[in-house]
Amino acid sequence: GGFHNGWDFTRHEVDHYLRAMDEAKVDWAEVGYRTIVRDGFAGALRYSEEAFIDALPPLHHTRLGLMVDAKDFAGRDDALLSLFPPADRSRVDLVRVAVRPKDLDLAIRQVGLLHDRGYLTTINLMAWASIPEVARHDLIVRLAKSQADVSYIADSYGSMHPTEVAAAVHTWRETLATLGLTIE
Repeated sequence: GGFHNGWDFTRHEVDHYLRAMDEAKVDWAEVGYRTIVRDGFAGALRYSEEAFIDALPPLHHTRLGLMVDAKDFAGRDDALLSLFPPADRSRVDLVRVAVRPKDLDLAIRQVGLLHDRGYLTTINLMAWASIPEVARHDLIVRLAKSQADVSYIADSYGSMHPTEVAAAVHTWRETLATLGLTIE
């Protein structure tokens, strides 16, 4: 919801959400976004600084994740690393790196840096429906060879129909099978 309200959630809303997730024994909660981009007003969850995360209520089951957009850190490995201390010093366990296909190498590099810091990592490949069929195999292979713990696609524009989702799953299964991997 942060893209729709400028990440301007009240502290009560955030705490209530996290306590509910924890009580329901939801494994993961993505609590915000982290960026160096400062353009206009945004609530605390746009930046999800470590001090903010540290002040969240204690959780017994639910683990915390954050999202970054790869393009925000293009050419700025130092900035990315400055925002993510070693994972054993953070309550954040997982970082989702969202990326457009043209910037996949950038995301793969960032995932490697975060993985080396001890974070679980995911690559969220956006705009799947806009990727030409001939390019999809190569992207899947590159994702599979990355250090990402999980890779997946997103229908960024809400334009994929069920048959297209089924075709995407089929493409992933076929491509991963050539690498000796499977979809879980």
